[in-house]
Amino acid sequence: MQEIEAKFYVADLAVVRDRVLAQRGRQLKPKLLERNWRFDSADGRLRSSRQVLRLRQDDQAHLTFKRSLGTPEERLEIEFGADDPQAARAFLEALGFNAFASYEKRREVFDLGGAHIALDELPYGPFVEIEAPTLEEVRRAASALGLDWERRVQVNYLALFDEFRNRLNLSFSDATFANFEGIPRLRPEEIGLKDAIQAIDGWSQ
Repeated sequence: MQEIEAKFYVADLAVVRDRVLAQRGRQLKPKLLERNWRFDSADGRLRSSRQVLRLRQDDQAHLTFKRSLGTPEERLEIEFGADDPQAARAFLEALGFNAFASYEKRREVFDLGGAHIALDELPYGPFVEIEAPTLEEVRRAASALGLDWERRVQVNYLALFDEFRNRLNLSFSDATFANFEGIPRLRPEEIGLKDAIQAIDGWSQ
C-alpha cells in the first residue's frame, strides 16, 4: 500500500496537542514507548537504495518494508503484525538481514478528520508526523494545526540521528533515551531544522 506522510520538528509538542484537541481530534493510541530496529544485508543494499526494513515494538510488534515512490512524502509501505518479536527477528536474520541500528520514541497518536497525527518525543527532540490517504489531506491537516509546510523534515528519524551523532561525535549507533543521558544537549536548530509551529489567531504558539 502507499504511505503518504510528512514530518515536522516542533519546539513544543504541547502546543500541537492542544490544537489537535481544540479541533476535536480523537486519541487513537496513548503515549507509548516505541522501539525500532532497522535491518539490512551485509552489503547495505537496502540503505543504498533508500529502502527500509524495520521491526517495531510498542504494545505489539510489526514488521515493515518501505521504499520511496519518488518524493519524501510518498512511499510504498508493507506492514503486518508479528505475534512474537523474537521470532520475527530470527526470521529476518535467517534471511541474511541483521539489525544495524535502533531508535526509540514516545508516541501518542490522534485521528483528526481522517489524518493520523503522531506526537513523537525522540531522545534528540520533539516531532509531529502526519499521515493521510492523500498528499492534499496531509497538507490540509498540517495547515489546520498551524505547521509550516516549507519547514517539513525531508529525512527519516535514523538519518536525523546520524546528523546528531556526527555533530556530537557520538560513539553509539542506537538512538535510545538511555544512551542520550548525560549527553550535552544539541538543539535541532543546530542541524538546520526550524520550528514548524506558526501562530494561529486565538491560539498559543
